[in-house]
Amino acid sequence: MKCKNLIISSDLGTSYVKAGLYDERGNCRMVLKEKAPQKYLADGSLEQNADDYTAILIKILKTLVEDSGLSARDVKAIVFTGQMAGAVGIDREWNAVTIWSGTLDTRQNRIINNAVDAESILSLSGTNLPFMAKKIKWFEKEYKSEISRIVKYIGLSSYVAGIMTKKKAEDAFIGNTYLTWTGIADIRKMAWSEKLCSMFRISSSVLPVIVDSSTVVGKLSSQAAALCGLVEGIPVVCGAGDKVSGCIGAGAVMPGILVDECGTISAMSLCTNAFIPDIKYKMLETLPSAISGQYFPLFFIFGSGSAIDWFINNFAFEEKQYALDNNTTAFQILDKKADKISPGSDNLMCIGLLGGRALPFNPDIRGMWIGHSFVHTKVHFYRALLESYAYEYYGCLKVMREYYRDLSFKNARVIGGGGATSELWNRIKTDALGVPYEQLDRDDCALLGAAIIGGYAIGMFENIADTAKEFVSTRKIFEVEKKTNEKYARLSSAYKYIIEKNKEVFEKLASKG
Repeated sequence: MKCKNLIISSDLGTSYVKAGLYDERGNCRMVLKEKAPQKYLADGSLEQNADDYTAILIKILKTLVEDSGLSARDVKAIVFTGQMAGAVGIDREWNAVTIWSGTLDTRQNRIINNAVDAESILSLSGTNLPFMAKKIKWFEKEYKSEISRIVKYIGLSSYVAGIMTKKKAEDAFIGNTYLTWTGIADIRKMAWSEKLCSMFRISSSVLPVIVDSSTVVGKLSSQAAALCGLVEGIPVVCGAGDKVSGCIGAGAVMPGILVDECGTISAMSLCTNAFIPDIKYKMLETLPSAISGQYFPLFFIFGSGSAIDWFINNFAFEEKQYALDNNTTAFQILDKKADKISPGSDNLMCIGLLGGRALPFNPDIRGMWIGHSFVHTKVHFYRALLESYAYEYYGCLKVMREYYRDLSFKNARVIGGGGATSELWNRIKTDALGVPYEQLDRDDCALLGAAIIGGYAIGMFENIADTAKEFVSTRKIFEVEKKTNEKYARLSSAYKYIIEKNKEVFEKLASKG
């Protein structure tokens, strides 16, 4: 390997731990990933442990170094990205006292705090979902015997980076792109909010120092270096949260560019230069970018990628077997079959919110199909499931257009895994939203975005925005079909109507009485 300047980008996701090796031209030399341990509880909550992530990442980094054939001295920095919403409590020696409680662990919703002013949280933090604040209160209840040991509450990437750099709790940090979902930060000031901390009765003494995403938070310790096969003293960079890193890796560094991330938790983001909390509709979360003065209003869907996996695992037995025998995937086979069905799935409508609705928040909503008759097949149900997420995006895009009237919304760049490569799903969303979709020439945008931030932190790149624009290009553009767009607009209205009219039904089904 000729290149002597390499960045290791580490992604601590909900489903996977990944690490990628990037050179100074943005080329990805190798990516490795391993499934993250997951423990689903009886109520559907996902429980994970921060130390599991550390162990997996060390294993991946060691394999990355060995299999790539590089000299360990070629690596100039390690940078982190990953889950943005959650908390883990640590003691003075940086040991985890609590579990890592992330987005899909919903047990903190049992905490009822009548003193909490949701509008103040949204106005200051830009969120409807104060994950970290609620999780801290939940920890206080669940870990009563251990609570005296907890010195700081931090995020997952901070925890693992701290292990790799042998930190103590007094050095605890959080990247500024993670602040929105704490629910206790003032995004305009990039500081902890005294008002919100007081409201939740959380002492600022248990909160970490806020740093920029390009901050070098420490040096790789001798112990971690030996385990990973790297050189002691390599700079470790804070990095940005996965949603922000993905947008930067997709080149969304100019106001008006949309990014659709097709993952376990799908998200639609918009690059803007204004912080405008969505007080009216409560559909948008507003995240700070790693680029000062820019923000990403974001709408996300709980478990859309997971819901498609659930459908395939439970209903596509024939397609799964055919895929095994023919070196393809059940997802691709179903796409080909569903492509022959007309838009609207022959009047079959689906609500694909199997894990509840994130925005506007309604944990009682669940999945349903409505309108099916004897003409409908399994493939109709599959296409209707794909279309349901396009209808969700339709609603969020209307809100974005209202708040950001001066932006053009010329295109949407689709990133992520298999969903981003699906021509059928890209065409459905293009026609539903009335916005051309750009399929990019790479599928590693979150890792790339973090690598760009890491390279900027150590002086490898002069500018984050210019570097991001240079490293990404379009593979294919999906153009809007006017008649289909008009049809999907009517169906999106019907989708909204069905959810509104069935709220009481969802509440009754969710009731334990």
